Amino acid sequence: MAMTSGGFGSGPTRPPPDEEPRWLFGADSEPGTATANSPYDPSYPAGPVGVDFAEAYRIHSLAIARLSVLLTDDRAHAAQVTQAAFVALDLHLSEFGDLADALGYLQRKVIEKARIQRRHEKHPPPVGDPLIDALRALPGEQREAMVLGHWAGLGQADSAELLEVPLEEVERLNREARASIAAALGIAPPTPMPREPMPPEPVPPVPVPPVQRGSA
Repeated sequence: MAMTSGGFGSGPTRPPPDEEPRWLFGADSEPGTATANSPYDPSYPAGPVGVDFAEAYRIHSLAIARLSVLLTDDRAHAAQVTQAAFVALDLHLSEFGDLADALGYLQRKVIEKARIQRRHEKHPPPVGDPLIDALRALPGEQREAMVLGHWAGLGQADSAELLEVPLEEVERLNREARASIAAALGIAPPTPMPREPMPPEPVPPVPVPPVQRGSA
């Protein structure tokens, strides 16, 4: 399938530069939340049994392109990673029962291909956006956990399954990534709320036996 300047085959065209943030993060989206009606939205419906490639591309191409951009170091590599993921999907369509399964496969392929790309691009050039530059400077696993959880809107359990690591590892990666980004941006990292001291347990009253008066 040939890659065009606007996408794959007859896919959506690339938006003009002034709309780039909307294309990258989704219109009206906030970091840490899934874009409404996107494949990352928990209410997103699974497709019918059997996967049609054109439908999978129509539904998932934007989310997969966004994921590729955030896990690679330039637009050209992101386009290559996205294309490779969809080519692999096309070769394995018979293995998936619905569009949700196809999305998980595409996400794993993007992570795999992006890791290969990052090994060859040791020092990505800055893009002029302090947040994106700080994200790109993270170690690979921290970057993946941060992108999946903060931008793609996946829960930590889903991120752990996708990255094939324990849940506790994803929690650690996110914690360290947030601290590194905060330091790069010159802001204080979020601190956990101190626990309130537990009140002492009440001491049960000691029963006092009645005084026995002697008889006269």
